[in-house]
Amino acid sequence: MNYRYVAYTHSDKKLVKGTVSSVSEAAAAQLLLTQGYQPITLKPAITLPPIEEIFPSLFKIKNKDVIMFSRQLATLLDAGVTIVPALQLIQEQVSGRAFRKVIAEILNDVRAGNPFSEAVSKHREVFGELYCQVVAVGERTGSGVDSLRQAAAYMDKDDIIKKKIKKALTYPAIVLSVAAVVIVILTVVVLPKLTNTLKAMDVPLPITTRILMGFTGFVSGNILPLFGGLVFAVIIAVLYIRRPSGRYQLDRLLLTAPVIGKANLMGEMARFSRTLALLSRVGLPLPQTLEMARRTSGNLVVKDALANVRTELLQGEGLSGPMSKNKVFPRLLVQMVMVGEESGKLEPTLETAAVSYEAEADDRISSMIALIEPLIVIMLGGVIGFIAIATVMPMQSISQGIK
Repeated sequence: MNYRYVAYTHSDKKLVKGTVSSVSEAAAAQLLLTQGYQPITLKPAITLPPIEEIFPSLFKIKNKDVIMFSRQLATLLDAGVTIVPALQLIQEQVSGRAFRKVIAEILNDVRAGNPFSEAVSKHREVFGELYCQVVAVGERTGSGVDSLRQAAAYMDKDDIIKKKIKKALTYPAIVLSVAAVVIVILTVVVLPKLTNTLKAMDVPLPITTRILMGFTGFVSGNILPLFGGLVFAVIIAVLYIRRPSGRYQLDRLLLTAPVIGKANLMGEMARFSRTLALLSRVGLPLPQTLEMARRTSGNLVVKDALANVRTELLQGEGLSGPMSKNKVFPRLLVQMVMVGEESGKLEPTLETAAVSYEAEADDRISSMIALIEPLIVIMLGGVIGFIAIATVMPMQSISQGIK
């Protein structure tokens, strides 16, 4: 703990101020005495935590930083630079404080004589389980540079798929959110004034106008209960999703939904195939690669399927047999794995499957974006068109009555 002190020196009796770090106030006072200071006041220093701890999401280390770090380190090691100077060079070039701190801690561990893989494994939240495993195996087999490049390539391709799916969902989410806000403002603020004006004129109103007046009257008259109900529903949904059963149902929906489900499934299969291919290439046994694939998957349905496959694999049933019993795995992937097992070329077969499913996921995402955009336009056009018709038609009746 830090303590702020005011003291005078024993030698020339000068007044000095500063801070001292110690485990207790008594220990801090003793430390000052040994340094030649006589404490006058000694109080705990109030220090704010680093900004990275206050806003961790703003300073989260991104995958692209880890990818760049891995490729730079592999290049330097390949050029004959030893690990300590290589880490020093990379640390000097890193702009983010959080990642620079992580590299500094890795560098200190390596200087102390610890293996690089062990130093990296202390920061699994940054590098991930698979990265640490690949680097550790590469160190043991003497292919550390290749393992760094392979881990970086895996992260890069996995990142591309995630970004494409996120991009496909971001556009409709933003458009629908803006549309919802506009419609709420129209319904709560603008339309009630218009409908009150139409009621005051006491003229016959078309059915569309009456429907709109009834809807706006209901919403504006029950705005607080409706808003409270919406907030309550969101809270219940979030709490349910945080439960294992709720998260499982959500993940199942993400794999079976009409538009986005197939793209998510293809992305999961691409990640699974590439993980197995990568870990098989570096020399890990198949049960261990399946366990690592299970850990790296973000979908509970896929995790359960991989756990079942691993259990049956350990019982001697191979890989393709257990996969064929689970509907999560596409039949084409099962057939490819079967051919790879029989030919003894499982790794290149899985690599081919990964490339194929990445391309299919990309096509599905592009098709999904192409389908969602016109659907949103049609839906918003229908809502706005209905509001326009419901407000214009009575105006025409009024103008004709005035003539």
